[in-house]
Order: sequence, then structure tokens, then C-alpha cells
Amino acid sequence: MRKILSLSAILAAILLLQACGSTPETVQVRDQARTIEPSGVVPAQEAQSDPFTLRIGDTHKPGSMDPLFAHNTSAQRLIRFVYDGLTGLDADGRAVPLLAESWEVSADSLQYTFTLRDDAFFHDDPAFAAGRGRSVLASDVEFVFARMALYNVPVYAGAFFSNYIKGMEAFLLEERHTFFDRDILFGEISGIEALDESRVRFTLNQPEPDFPAFLAHPYAVIYPREVFDHRSTGLHSQPVGTGAFQFASASGDTLIVLERNFIDFSPARAGERLTAVEWKYFESEAALFTAMGSARVDLIPQIGPQTAKTLLAETLHGLAPGYAAQYELLPAFTSRFGLYFMENNFAGTQAGTAAGILRPMLQDDFAAELPPNLSFELHPHWADLAAGTDDAAFNDGFEVLTGAWPAGYATYAAAYWLNQISDTHDVSLLIVNRPNRDMLFYMAADTHSRSLGLGTSNPPAVQFTQQNFGLHRTGISGITLNEVPWWISLSEFEVE
Repeated sequence: MRKILSLSAILAAILLLQACGSTPETVQVRDQARTIEPSGVVPAQEAQSDPFTLRIGDTHKPGSMDPLFAHNTSAQRLIRFVYDGLTGLDADGRAVPLLAESWEVSADSLQYTFTLRDDAFFHDDPAFAAGRGRSVLASDVEFVFARMALYNVPVYAGAFFSNYIKGMEAFLLEERHTFFDRDILFGEISGIEALDESRVRFTLNQPEPDFPAFLAHPYAVIYPREVFDHRSTGLHSQPVGTGAFQFASASGDTLIVLERNFIDFSPARAGERLTAVEWKYFESEAALFTAMGSARVDLIPQIGPQTAKTLLAETLHGLAPGYAAQYELLPAFTSRFGLYFMENNFAGTQAGTAAGILRPMLQDDFAAELPPNLSFELHPHWADLAAGTDDAAFNDGFEVLTGAWPAGYATYAAAYWLNQISDTHDVSLLIVNRPNRDMLFYMAADTHSRSLGLGTSNPPAVQFTQQNFGLHRTGISGITLNEVPWWISLSEFEVE
């Protein structure tokens, strides 16, 4: 079987950024290991005398610390603590320079030229010579985008960027379906060109003003190829990036410890006293909330539905009485997901019959049992159908439903909804989150539904809206969330 990445493929997929000027105290040799500390960085031994470890709690385990395998929001939050992309996002969700010092856009808006900064170093790791993290190269960026196409990684990142980067779709298809050197036609991504060590040019299929913001996604963070040559597990259990924190240790799948990166090119992105972060994972919301109440957890980035029902005031303007002295609520992103009827379902179930499944939503007690931050709107057409469906037609149609559960708040809403149905058969086979011919309803997030061509011409039968919140205990401050699910800022972090 052929080698998946040829040298030309490695040289064609890079994102680069312009180097800034060096100082007498800084050695900047892009192709060698770091030999002394970059100037302006506080060495580890000079850290604050009163260090603080932030303990973050979650119920969704990451599964892997390899960015291309980071499919849930919890994993993506962790990824952005350890790794950096060419760009980042500010509090308003706008693209800002990160590993890219700057970028230029061509007059036709089809080409973006990024210039790498010269003071970004990978974390120390045995994969490097003498274990010292080297500077970030243009070839690292190229490697990351070429790796998205490999047959042994999930296709999500490659498929996403194939929509925008010229030649990436052809390269991805070739890498996934060609197994002999003689059959190679492309061998590289034509829309990515390394101009020199510190600059890379992307050519797009069509103008996309949000392209720099897309590069801030956890899928597009930068890491070194040496890791994959050094250990068979790659980045799964020992990540290597350039982020504000670096991997220190892990205890099974319940605890990951990150330590402050004291050669960070941007030390101000974490509060001075913050020297470590512990990510703790719990089996249930109840266990997580108990840990928060006993001060074993400081921050929950996204509270779940059970916690929301307990803590949130009915008006959604703050915490319920009795909790304000212990915790502080952090407004985060708003998400929407809809249930779309699959007209060509395998069973041939008609809309009128399918609407019977929505009937419990017409009852007042359904809405009353949802958390205050989760609301829904039943489309009038489907509400009318649901109200007029007889039991016999409903039961006949319900027996043939197949699929799998959605996740998170969607699961909670669907579970309570299904529990209202008296003749449930196998309720776990009702809703799926990827369309196929066996399902009756397809669940899609707002942005995903648009990418599938769903919209006003095909409105969802049910539209759920979820206002998300983070929660931290009193005594700490300066944690910021925004409308991007994986985004957390600790630049203003303080401890009383």
C-alpha cells in the first residue's frame, strides 16, 4: 500500500505567518529545537508565589486529545487550551491573529496569504531532538491540512474545508480511495502553497469572508508531524501544541491535568496566578453538581438540563433563590435544533401519522417540565396534524421507526417527550442525527440544517431553542464565554 502523504503533498498544504523581528535575547531558528527561552516570557521558576489550579468539570469525556477526533464540545474546549490555530476568535467571535501574525487578502478575495509569527514554539516532548519543542514551521500547517484527508482519521474536518479550499476535495477523495502510487493524479492540495518558511497562501473556490474565522476552529489547530513518527498513539493520549497550557498527566478518562506553558508567545491570555488546569469528568450531572457543591470543581462550562432545572430562575434572568451566594452564572452560546420529517422514510409513513408522535407537545405539562433555558415551537401545520391523528394510525406508524439517540439537551427534550407516549414500543429507535432512509424524523442543528438545504421551504416540525450557561463558584472571576460553544477566555482570570 502506498504512503499516504508524498513530499509534494506535504509541501502544498501549509498555512504560514510572517515572522516578527528578533531581539538580542531570542534565538529564532525555525528548523531547530528551542535552545534558550524567548524574550519577554516568565520562566516557570519565577511564577507567582501563590499559584492557582482551575478545576473544570464536565460529563462528556473527550475520548481523544487529537484535534481531528474532537467531535464533542467538551473535547474541543480542551483542544483549544493546548493547541493554537493560525487564527483565534475574540469575545465577539471575530477572527484575530494567533499563530498567524497577519494575513493579506487578494483583490478578488480568492487568496489569503498568512504570515507566521517567529516566537511560537511547540511544547517540549520526547518526539523532538533533546525533548525541546521547536519553532512552528510552514510545513506544520501543510501537514495538518494534508492529514485531514487521510483514510485513518474522521472525515469531518477534511469535508468541511473541502467546501472552501481549492483542490482539497479532489485530494481528499484521492487519499481515501487510491491505494497505489501509479493511480495518483493529484498528490497535493492545489489551493495551498507554501511561499517560504513563514508564509502560506490559500486559494479558495469562491470568496468567503469568514475563512479566517473558520481557521480558528479546533479542527484546524497546528501540531508537529514528529509526534506521529515517535509514538503509535500520536496525539490521542499525549497532545503537543503551542497553547497557553501543555499536557502534564492523565488518570484514565476521568482526569486530565494541564500545566501553564511558560514559553507562551502570548502570556497575557491567562491570569498570572493560574498555573494549572484540571479537567475532571463525571458519570452524571448529579455527580458533577455534587462535586461543585463540595468545592472539588470550580467551573462547569456548560450546565446540563438537570442542573438548569435546579439552578435557573424561571424568568431565566439569573440563579434561583439560595444559589446566588455560592455560584455565578455565565451566559454562553444559544443553539437551535429542529426535527425535520423525512418524507421518503423506509416505512412509507405519511405526515399525518408521523404527527401523532408530536401530540404530547400540545400538552401544557410538557413545556412545564422542560428546563427554563430550553423552549420549543411546534409548527402550526404539524400541530394541526398532531391534534387530528387517531390512535390506531399512530400506533401502526410508530412500530417501524428506527434510528439512534441524539445527544445533550436534545436527548433530554426527546426523552421527556417520548415518555408522554403511552404505547412506546422501543423509544430509543425514534430519532437520529444523520439522515437515512430508515428514519421518520431527522434532528439537525440550525447551521447544519442550512448546509443540507433545509430552511423556510422545508421548516422543521419542531424547533427547539436552548440558551446555554456556564457556572463557576464565587471567589473566582474573569472567565468569559461567548456564542462559540468551545470558546473560553481566561485572560482576566482572578482569585479572591
